[in-house]
Amino acid sequence: MTEYVEPNSAMAAFFAHPRVTHLKTRDWSTPGGQRHWFSIDPKMTLAETRELLQRLPLGAYVRSFDWQYDSPSDAGAYVELQRYPNLWTASFSNHGWSSYEVPIEFDSAVKLYWDGLLVDDLHFMGYQRDREPRLPEEYTAHSGLSHELPEKFEERIKPSIVDYIDQRVADIDGSVQASPNPRRE
Repeated sequence: MTEYVEPNSAMAAFFAHPRVTHLKTRDWSTPGGQRHWFSIDPKMTLAETRELLQRLPLGAYVRSFDWQYDSPSDAGAYVELQRYPNLWTASFSNHGWSSYEVPIEFDSAVKLYWDGLLVDDLHFMGYQRDREPRLPEEYTAHSGLSHELPEKFEERIKPSIVDYIDQRVADIDGSVQASPNPRRE
């Protein structure tokens, strides 16, 4: 039986969100860091997602799944969104590969995270918009991480990933304009 560990105080506001249920917390390999598992009400709105991510402490990151990313391995990609003092970053990964972090606008981070909420990011087997998606059992967040940008951050940014994020957010905006709460009615 796993002993329950109280989430660190920096994440307390995040877990206090009414659509979030904290499941467990364990110490992470980074000194002072923790890994958190939680579930999210699948009917969370875009506005609620914005409020949730505003509660994420500096240095922490959340993980979701981008089902449209053109991965060189399995379909889609995990997306990690990390909060820094003056910006957010996104990185993508899947079996055997990962991208470097790229800067992302907060509103873009919100939309990418929100769009992935109905994808089961633990056991992804393929997602089709015209089918009822399986609901995620758990999401993860990591806290207590450094909020200093990596060295050579600007030199490693791939324009293709920045362009991809811009296009994905435009697609999400289009679906939101067509229906303010798509796939969550």
